[in-house]
Amino acid sequence: MKISYKSIRVFYVLFLGLLIFYILYVFEAFRIDQGISYSGHDFLTRSILFGFVNLIVFFGIEFGLSKKIQAKNLLQKIAWIFTQILIGGTSIFLLFNYFWDWQEWTLNAYVLMIMEYFSIMIIPVVLFQFLIKDRFTLSIQKPEVLIFQSENGKDGIQIKPEFFLFIRSDKNYLEIYFLEGENVKTHLIRNRLKVIEDSYENSPFLTRCHRSYLVNPIQIDKIFKNKGKSEIHIQNHIIPISDSFLGNFMN
Repeated sequence: MKISYKSIRVFYVLFLGLLIFYILYVFEAFRIDQGISYSGHDFLTRSILFGFVNLIVFFGIEFGLSKKIQAKNLLQKIAWIFTQILIGGTSIFLLFNYFWDWQEWTLNAYVLMIMEYFSIMIIPVVLFQFLIKDRFTLSIQKPEVLIFQSENGKDGIQIKPEFFLFIRSDKNYLEIYFLEGENVKTHLIRNRLKVIEDSYENSPFLTRCHRSYLVNPIQIDKIFKNKGKSEIHIQNHIIPISDSFLGNFMN
């Protein structure tokens, strides 16, 4: 069974949450106080909450911020890794101070906790970025063919990226537009646009421009405004661009 990239990201986020719990509760690292905190939480509860907060933070990073931040070269990737760890460490520092009535609300305590948090997180975050994420992104970005299947897997079509134009959603059906020679053809399958979008996340050949459309940016003839509304031209087809997706086409 093939594991999807989305599933691997979910496992990664869960692992980071469990890692913090293990380091603190099982390993009892960093001389963690095992008594009752000023907030009334015992050792087990605090360890669980630390792990849960770490899970939530990296879920937001991986499924939210990472969609808006494109780290393309090595320096940008390193900066993005450090940024993620800084966000996570700051969240843990805030929770720690909540437990202990903000008595460690100092710069020295913050720096110390960031260093301790960094020592835990740097290896898994780096491994995910360079050994897993980059490989999956590369395989998604450079497919020999794009495969679009119906939800039951009984119908589908394979299209080379250079011939794929766009997909239009019509309720529970998708109209797939592609080139065959010099002619525009369509193929209808039963599926949801979100399923296709998730399957090709990070691919340069499928970009959301509207709640009902995914387009191939390399096929865009022009983008223009008509009566205040942005539109895309692809092979004489006019496709709307929602304001929330306009930034996807500004590079």
